[in-house]
Amino acid sequence: MLIPKPDEIIVIIAYDISSNRRRQKVADILTDHGQRVNKSVFECAITQREFETIKAQLRPLSIGHKDRIVYYRLCHRCYSRREETKKLPPAGKVRIFR
Repeated sequence: MLIPKPDEIIVIIAYDISSNRRRQKVADILTDHGQRVNKSVFECAITQREFETIKAQLRPLSIGHKDRIVYYRLCHRCYSRREETKKLPPAGKVRIFR
């Protein structure tokens, strides 16, 4: 679970990118800013400036006909009330096997 600072916003970022190379670049960018909660979903506690930077970095990677990146902003209260069915691994311990 993220513990956002008062000046941070919570953003859930989900993506579906057709190219393996571009999809990996998206994951690499998001790994620097958040916690992976699914193969293509990240939870991020970031400042508004970081959010704008992330969107600018990801925009050129979503160029395929079927590519899509979605951003869900959550208030701190809504995030604190989220539910999950499985405990998340510690940050940095997620491994993806292809």
